[in-house]
Amino acid sequence: MECTVAPLQELGDPSVAAASALAMDMDDSDQEEFDWEKDADSQDEVSEGESRLGFRPQKRMPSLRHLPYSTALEREAADNLAKIKLNMAVALTGDDTHGFQIYTSRLGVYLQVYHLFMSKEDHILFIQMYLKMIQRSPTDYRNVDACSKMVIRLLKKVKRNLSRDDLEIQWRPIYDLYKSFTRHPFRTMRLNFYLDTTPRYVKNMARLCRSFFPTEATAEILAELLPELCPFDSAATWVLECLEVFLPTDLPPALYDRGWRLWLPQLSGLLSLLENGGAWDQSLCLLMARLAFENPGQVDWSDLLPEVFSRLLRAFGLPISYKGVGSHRANVHVIPALTSWIIGMLGGGGEAQAYLDRLLEALESYFYASNAGTWQEPLSHFLNNVCAVFVRRYQQSSCMEVIMTRFRFRERFKKASWSHYTAEGHELTDDDVTRFVQGVLPCALLGIYSWTHSHHANKCLRALAQLRPDLVIPPVIDSFHQSLESITEPHRLTSTMNAVSAVLRTMTETGPRPEVVPLLQMVLPGIDPNDKLKTMCTFVLIDRLADMITFVDCSSAADNPELTEMEQQVCLQTAGMEDVVLQLLSRFLALLEPNSQEGNSRPDQQRQRVSQEEGVLLTVLRTSCFSILNKASPEIQRCAVLKLRDVIVGRILETRVSGKLAAVLLCGAIMANPEMGLRTLIPPVVETILELSEDVQTEEKLDQELLFNMLLLKEMVCSCGQWLLPYRERLEQVLERGRHLACPEGAELTADLLHSLLTGLLGTYITDHGDWRRRLADAHNRHLIVREWGKCTDMKSLELRWHVPSEEEVEWAAALVQKFVVPELDEMDRFMEDTSRLNNEQLLCRLSLLHLGLKGACYGLPPIDDATINLWNCAVDLSPLSIETGAVVLPRAERLRARALDVMHRLVARLTDDRPDDTKSLGKVCQILATAMFHFGVRRDENDAEMKMMFKSRASQGKDFGPKKYSSRMLAAWVQLQHNQRVIFSHVTPLTDTLKVVMEDVLKLSTNRYSYVRQLAQSVLVMCMQNSSQAYMALWPRLVEMLQTPDLSHEQLKGLLHVVLGPGSHSLLRVHNWPMAAQLWPALLTCVGSEKDSIVVLMERLRKDTDLYEAVPLQLTMSAECLPLVPRLWSSAPVAPGSRPPPPAVSPAAADRLREESALNRRCYDALLDRLLSLMESGTLHWRRNELCLEFVSLLVRPDVPVPARVVRFCLQNLLHTSIFVRKSSMLGLAAILKQQKRRHETVPVTPSTVAQRPARPWPPLPAGDAAWRGWRQFGERTDNLWMQYDSATVPRDAKQWAVARYVHKMKWGYSWWPRELRLYRQQPQLQEKPADEGEAVRAVREFFSNAESVAKLVGFLSLEEHKGRDVFAETTFIVFKGLFRNHGEELLEVFKPHLDRLSKEVTESSQKCLCEIVAGVIRGSKHWSFESVQRMWEYLLPLLRSCIAKINQETAENWAACINHSVADRDPNRHHWLIEEMMQPVFGRDESLFLLGIRLFLLTSVIGEVEWRGAELLHRVRDMVMPHLDHPYQNIRHRLGGVLSKVFQLDVYGGPASLSPHSDALIEAALPQLDLLLAADGRANGGAAETGAAPLSSERQTAHRLLQTVCQYMLCGASTRLLRFVSPKHLQLLPYLCAMESYDIDRDLQADCVRTLHALAVLRHDGAAMAALLAAVGRVMGHAYWRVRVAGLAFLQAAAFHNMFLLLRNGPAALTVTELVVRGLHDQRVEVREMAVQVFSGLLHCGFIDKARQQQLRADFEQMSGTRLRQRGATPADHVAQLRQRHTGVLGLCAFVNAAPYDVPEHLPQTLMILGDHVNDPPPIQTTIRKTMMNFKRTHHENWRQHRQKFTDDQLTVLTDLLVSPSYYA
Repeated sequence: MECTVAPLQELGDPSVAAASALAMDMDDSDQEEFDWEKDADSQDEVSEGESRLGFRPQKRMPSLRHLPYSTALEREAADNLAKIKLNMAVALTGDDTHGFQIYTSRLGVYLQVYHLFMSKEDHILFIQMYLKMIQRSPTDYRNVDACSKMVIRLLKKVKRNLSRDDLEIQWRPIYDLYKSFTRHPFRTMRLNFYLDTTPRYVKNMARLCRSFFPTEATAEILAELLPELCPFDSAATWVLECLEVFLPTDLPPALYDRGWRLWLPQLSGLLSLLENGGAWDQSLCLLMARLAFENPGQVDWSDLLPEVFSRLLRAFGLPISYKGVGSHRANVHVIPALTSWIIGMLGGGGEAQAYLDRLLEALESYFYASNAGTWQEPLSHFLNNVCAVFVRRYQQSSCMEVIMTRFRFRERFKKASWSHYTAEGHELTDDDVTRFVQGVLPCALLGIYSWTHSHHANKCLRALAQLRPDLVIPPVIDSFHQSLESITEPHRLTSTMNAVSAVLRTMTETGPRPEVVPLLQMVLPGIDPNDKLKTMCTFVLIDRLADMITFVDCSSAADNPELTEMEQQVCLQTAGMEDVVLQLLSRFLALLEPNSQEGNSRPDQQRQRVSQEEGVLLTVLRTSCFSILNKASPEIQRCAVLKLRDVIVGRILETRVSGKLAAVLLCGAIMANPEMGLRTLIPPVVETILELSEDVQTEEKLDQELLFNMLLLKEMVCSCGQWLLPYRERLEQVLERGRHLACPEGAELTADLLHSLLTGLLGTYITDHGDWRRRLADAHNRHLIVREWGKCTDMKSLELRWHVPSEEEVEWAAALVQKFVVPELDEMDRFMEDTSRLNNEQLLCRLSLLHLGLKGACYGLPPIDDATINLWNCAVDLSPLSIETGAVVLPRAERLRARALDVMHRLVARLTDDRPDDTKSLGKVCQILATAMFHFGVRRDENDAEMKMMFKSRASQGKDFGPKKYSSRMLAAWVQLQHNQRVIFSHVTPLTDTLKVVMEDVLKLSTNRYSYVRQLAQSVLVMCMQNSSQAYMALWPRLVEMLQTPDLSHEQLKGLLHVVLGPGSHSLLRVHNWPMAAQLWPALLTCVGSEKDSIVVLMERLRKDTDLYEAVPLQLTMSAECLPLVPRLWSSAPVAPGSRPPPPAVSPAAADRLREESALNRRCYDALLDRLLSLMESGTLHWRRNELCLEFVSLLVRPDVPVPARVVRFCLQNLLHTSIFVRKSSMLGLAAILKQQKRRHETVPVTPSTVAQRPARPWPPLPAGDAAWRGWRQFGERTDNLWMQYDSATVPRDAKQWAVARYVHKMKWGYSWWPRELRLYRQQPQLQEKPADEGEAVRAVREFFSNAESVAKLVGFLSLEEHKGRDVFAETTFIVFKGLFRNHGEELLEVFKPHLDRLSKEVTESSQKCLCEIVAGVIRGSKHWSFESVQRMWEYLLPLLRSCIAKINQETAENWAACINHSVADRDPNRHHWLIEEMMQPVFGRDESLFLLGIRLFLLTSVIGEVEWRGAELLHRVRDMVMPHLDHPYQNIRHRLGGVLSKVFQLDVYGGPASLSPHSDALIEAALPQLDLLLAADGRANGGAAETGAAPLSSERQTAHRLLQTVCQYMLCGASTRLLRFVSPKHLQLLPYLCAMESYDIDRDLQADCVRTLHALAVLRHDGAAMAALLAAVGRVMGHAYWRVRVAGLAFLQAAAFHNMFLLLRNGPAALTVTELVVRGLHDQRVEVREMAVQVFSGLLHCGFIDKARQQQLRADFEQMSGTRLRQRGATPADHVAQLRQRHTGVLGLCAFVNAAPYDVPEHLPQTLMILGDHVNDPPPIQTTIRKTMMNFKRTHHENWRQHRQKFTDDQLTVLTDLLVSPSYYA
């Protein structure tokens, strides 16, 4: 096992497998807090630093001050910054694109190493430069990606440093860039190739830049986007997304009138109308949440409170529905936004906290682990989010308090935070915090038991504990104590243990607590070898606890009067601390036995790789042992070390698992006290090794005791090198004995020992943090150290001790290298002269020793001094940044790296020639090459993994608000990682001759016949390309040469393909280099073929990797707008010494060089395209490579380069290829080509108010148009946009009307707001007139489609069946024909007419699909045709359409609907009046089948749905057409009519703007009189089964049934498809009819439709008027004579009240009405109604719907009714029934109170159960009701009965036991 640097092992958190330490994300807000502590320097110190550096840094990383070489780091940072600035200026003025990329990456390194150690001026310059560079070339996607990420890094968390006055960013360029990604016309044509991450980076950049937009940006953004906001158009989603991304919400209060007040009333009104918003909800809620959170108290949200909480309640997807129809799907995406919105509304004495309490009370039962379901995930995320956001807001309040406190001392804090403006009186008070914690805590305590989401609850508990520890910690500890008592529920123990770990920091930081020491003893049973999960949780708890306390006997201080009573109690508890430590070690040692494999002595099994679980156990065991002993007194440390020695030393364990566990225990003990540990443990172990290692050099199998002791020794020397010096001689003897062992395992352990020694001697690492060793060794003062329990520190106060190699250590390390490493190189030289000297095993052992020795010595080996190769001809300085690491240089070893590489280079040649089958040696050579070339003591991947783990888990020990203090161990871990990071960045390997030799060697090994060697070599090759940006330039020529080798073997080809593919997404196909692509792509296609499965898979991967291709720019440019920044960039301090100012403009030589490079790119592009086409046309390619070649050709079709005629002909000919893949790819390419060849059409500006058209239809009065956007009701039809409506009387019927510029094809325009300039198309000349400049490519398209034979073949292929029953309308084919007829006009239609006629006569699905695609393309392509051409087109198409529609079948209906949709979409309906009028022909009364009638209705729906708000006349005509037929006798037709009605009334928005379209209330008013007879008290009509021989239903009733079913279908379609609210109070008058027919079992279809409609109405949100109508309708239902109707009404009320709970609670009378209706149901005559009412009543009680006072009153009434006497004598049967019903009502009411607490025992519940127990023997149905309630109580309270029983008296428990336990048969 490789040994890493000791501090990285000692500073670990075992809660994460690979984590070695916990820390904060320094680039996040925590770093800013550390800077506060740093900035608390004196003014003299600040002035001195500013005068020394020449500038005032914005931020310093305080962790750098703790590095042992920190004295010169500020000067180093200034020099590196000056170098970056100078070379940035050189790159800009020298048009050096590669140089700019190099120094962009170096600026990223600078930010990572030094953070914002730069002046404000430089910071602003960098931001401006990258914003301008993004605009350099919008199609250079990699540049956009890199610059966007850099702007994000420069703007993240900088609002404390930069203000709006310092920086102003224009929003328009960023908006245009974002729009080019999301709405570019070529986006669907595959003409834009970029990664999915690039638009996300641009969006995130815009979100950060919006705070610096100009003040006028809000009005400008609204003017740009609002004209496109039409809620009935699909573009509205994009508009709302842009509004969320770009609108700034952090303007100061003085600018509110120019900020959010311009849009809040309108967008909040739109939000209130959204019902099925989806993405709309997310965008609007994010915008509102951001506004509320950044401006607490500035906005009055009181009217929207019920709306917000109702949306949040609905987003959870809780299983509350009408009769289990199906719960609403969870909308998890909107939960974070709504959570932030709610937290932003808290404070100021508002109602938000009360609403939040109600919500949490309603959700509490869903957090129980036994109540599992899909809702637990969104609930757990909500719980985590609500605490995190609250803490973040509380942190802002805390920060502002600190700022105001410090303002009097430091003026710089004046501008500390300008992004949050809390209104006066709306700050979070202590009472607000307490109420919040009290509300969230019960749910968090329940969430810790979740099987899948407990980690969210733990995070929540941690945050709550920081806010109010006295409220949170006691119940957490109580839960842990209770879980210890249960031995059958290990999950409860691990859950509560994790919860205790989460609050441990808060529990201990307030001072010593008496729970801590017993807690250590209680967790001991958790170390269970048979339960790894419980063991890991226990280790986490022990480790975190050990980090907070000290293991010192402080009992002597118990009588100290200075201590508090609690501190004295803790001091007394520490008297047994030694026993606690020894018990812990005993439990640790107990893990050795179950993991022991003493019978396993086979070498091949001994050397198996450790599993992930075992690796985690090793890490946490070492960490826990170190954490305990590091903070223990020397006496306890001595006892612990002696115990470990007695148990482990002298024992024999196998070396794979148990031996390693024992070794890491010793390692942890020695790291805690190296001097004592080594003195106690090293001598016996070394003596044993020396005694057993005599005369064993040639033994292939060593004694197990020897191997075990070597393993122990290897781990024990991982400590401070200075303590190893006394054992130098003995350790060298051990190395000498084991260096040439014949046993592979022994040789490997010897090599590991050498590596550990060199690491300990030469490494720079932390040996002590917090000065604990000195403090614990001070016997006079440590008795009061108990006061430091839980105390944390900040970075400024941190005390560290470092190990820096001394001269003696360096001398010993050099001697070890000369004695054990250099001789192995000499032996390799001799071996290459005579390979018979060593066999394979001996060679491997020597290479292992060489490898690990070289790896350990890399700390002291300087990099190879070799000249840098500049293949890019960069004008910038390619030398790396100067980063100090404090590394030493081993004497006599300066050239050791170069010699090792030279030896390995020659050894590769010898082994591949003489011993090609020695795979292990070849693999070891690869590792040596990587180590000698790139390793300098720290591995990049390991450090990155540790850094990520620290960022991910830093929250477990950090504090979220207040001063940022952490444990010294965590801060030390961060400082150590900072040093390691500097080591990595300080050794950047440029392209040199040495690196080229290494790449040639590993490339050769990458094609080895053995996969083991290939994999290792390929990994080294990847390292070469990752470390040197120019490495691929030296690689690809050799790679192409090898691919073109004619006798390439399968293994070589496989290796080369793996090299090309690279790891993950790092494929060479994505490299931006046209000369390489011109050679590599053809080489991949022409290399030796192979049909082996592995190579076939690789070729398929290669083809799929084209999806990750990014377009490579041909024309290289640099941003001229950056040139004015160059003088400022160079002249601002710091300035590179000796540098000359760069020229003010680009030099002619640089411009010529850039032009030459661009010309070379174009030549390579053309050559590559010609080569690929030649390969395709040759017909020699295998079909797989032919497809790959076609993919390559598709990648070369670009929007910025006209497609050559040869490519166009190639795509056209491939349309007739026999391969379906080739045809589809060519079709997609042709679509892009036609889009590129599109002609430009002239537009003219139009003033909407001056468009001369008087509507012929008399419309009602409309609001006038207004330039301002004042309200939502201004949307829709107005007097200024009425001319855009479809009017059959004014449609163009001649060429003169056709040429008028009044046709607006975008449906979204004009609905909300007019654009700044409305431009419409001017009528163009005839398209048949060929332009004079028509190119060859355009002629090629025209000639191909003018050829009748080619068209016939093409149509034949397109009409072939691909998948039976699954052939759908092909979007690509439609786009091709649309582009074809758009570009070439009516001329080509004549060629297609014979084929259209033929296809129209066929009825097969494939033929009809092809016909639909061509017809839709013709119609959409005729957009700019002349009137005569369009008229001729329709004269031909209309008869064709009539004949086709008459023959539509089930398989072709969807295709024809798609054809109609695509024909009408985004086209002014007045221009397509021929088609619209044809579809508007009466559908009823035709002599056609009912199926065809349904199809015509289906097509009619498609037409009226696409005209959106501009077809009011059509909607009225359709309504008049279908209204007389709503009671159609056929169900299929009724379903179609429901869909038609949904489209007819789609513009009728309840609460929305006025509309000219039909209103749905008229439909309801017309239907209600016909439905009245359904309310008749007729059993057959209301669910009773029809008796045999009974008279059939009357025709009026049948008509009513059919009409109701049609109305149900209309409402169901609206509920599922409509985004805006449409249910008005008039609709709710249908409730009695729906409830009456939902149990109508004669017509099951009608019954199902009624049930689904009731569910849809119940889950909708209703305003006050609609809720009043709903309650009135339910009241009417409750008065119905039939009991099933009343049951349905109660069930509906239950779902509706839950989903509208907050809206009802806001309206007091409405909430009271709900309660009265339910209580009324409890008094119903039918027992079924009463039982349903008790379910609803218990739900209302459970959700807190009924206030406490009303509950007490109702409970008293029910108790009184339950005592109603049942008179037996003298009472009439009717009186007895009434008395029984009254008593049953009282019992039911009490049962409801019991059922309302399924997992809890409220104060009133014991007495209520006793009252119910008195009635357990009452007559039915009382007896049945009580027993059912008791069984439910037993089931729901069984899990926590130990806690619940404490709330009952002994007498009550006795009675309850009699009620719950069934009597025994033998009793």
